[in-house]
Amino acid sequence: MVTGTLSVTTTPIPKGEPEASPTATSTVLPGLTAPTATPLPPTATPAPKSYPAPTLCHPENGQFVSGSGVRLMWNGEGRLEADEHFDVRVWRDESTASAIWTDWSDEKSYWLDFSGLSGNRFCWSVRVIRGRYQGGNRVFDEALSPDSERWWIEWSGPPEPTDTPQPTNTPVPPTVTPTSGPPTATPTKPVAEPSQPTATPTTSS
Repeated sequence: MVTGTLSVTTTPIPKGEPEASPTATSTVLPGLTAPTATPLPPTATPAPKSYPAPTLCHPENGQFVSGSGVRLMWNGEGRLEADEHFDVRVWRDESTASAIWTDWSDEKSYWLDFSGLSGNRFCWSVRVIRGRYQGGNRVFDEALSPDSERWWIEWSGPPEPTDTPQPTNTPVPPTVTPTSGPPTATPTKPVAEPSQPTATPTTSS
């Protein structure tokens, strides 16, 4: 291995002038190549996190449902972080820009209560978002996936009230209570008196 020699030369300074520090110079021997600086590769900027659009599963598009609500179900790729959620939204139709209702879910399902909605026909969709809870409110930060398809739900309306049979009052006949009175005498059979012996007359002979 061939190495270069580093020599230090001092330039005389005239009197009356401040003395300069020694200047270091490098001398490359014949046949050697001066080292060159190797440029560092640029630092890669991490791409923003994203997810594909969720795929809706249940209820099917245009399905009629009844009762007070329905369980919405979908599929989504990847594992959500603590500040990532499924954004469930309900729309008046397929093209409107503003949702009439929205909520978050950390599972791939959500119970939709119809009592807070008006009408009997609407759409629903799901997307992945980043957001946080602050003071009991939901704070939306950014969308991490495209919105899913919008599927129709046809709601048959609230369930019919069930008639509960009312108990009927059946009259009970009054109970006759015997009244108190003097005791009733029980007839007794008379006892026959014993007969007296009868004297039989005798005759003398």
